[in-house]
Amino acid sequence: MLTGIYGYCGSGKNVFATIDAKFTPKEIPIYVNFELRLKNAERIEPEEVFEVFEYDSKIPIKKMITDEAYSWFESRGSGQSDINTFLSYLMFQSRKRGLNWMSIAQLRASLDLRWRGMEDRIVLAEERNLDISGDSKEDFGYWLLKNNRKKHVTIKYEKAKPFFELYETKEVVIPIEFKEMQLKMKNRKPDNLNIYVDGLVIKLIEASKKKRIVFPTKIIKDEIEYRFTQEWVRDALMKIEEDGSYASNVKVRLLEKLNS
Repeated sequence: MLTGIYGYCGSGKNVFATIDAKFTPKEIPIYVNFELRLKNAERIEPEEVFEVFEYDSKIPIKKMITDEAYSWFESRGSGQSDINTFLSYLMFQSRKRGLNWMSIAQLRASLDLRWRGMEDRIVLAEERNLDISGDSKEDFGYWLLKNNRKKHVTIKYEKAKPFFELYETKEVVIPIEFKEMQLKMKNRKPDNLNIYVDGLVIKLIEASKKKRIVFPTKIIKDEIEYRFTQEWVRDALMKIEEDGSYASNVKVRLLEKLNS
């Protein structure tokens, strides 16, 4: 079953999904892309989704809850067409794999047409009046749409409150391009860039000590000299899970430090 949960910030989308997860039988595993503090819930990364779709006769029914799925998949740098293809495959396979998939989004239009065409159930969270901090003590209202029928459900604030501690209410899923933009804007200041590059140099040297990477060397006049290309530095940074955008700067500093 494919369920779409839509509504503005603070409308209670995650509240609805969390309550649904809480009342899911404990023997059914729940895979999520946000922190959900339930024993049968497991947080996964985009590249692990295919494992969720692997057939397992011991687990005939599974549940997956994704918050802003498109931004989540983009956090691995996939192109939009790749994301559409990837999600379409998962949607078509969900019923065969016994997967109940709930997708949370602010705007239904942000999801691919194929998802919207295959949705079994739609949950529309009603807008609530929020205070300056983005909170509200108003009750939660939802319209449930299924098979051309609609039903209104209200969840009292006091009854919903105990579920708040099961998830991080302010957690935001941010695509990788936004993180890269933030880093580049921050590093426009020379002082910040110097500190950042020096930090990467130190991390590479530490990684070398732990045998995670090996610096290329040459023997010149019976002396060892470190020599490597910018591409090698970019690859080394990738191995220690760091951004390679400043590989040229790191190369200069690293050679100076190693050959001094």
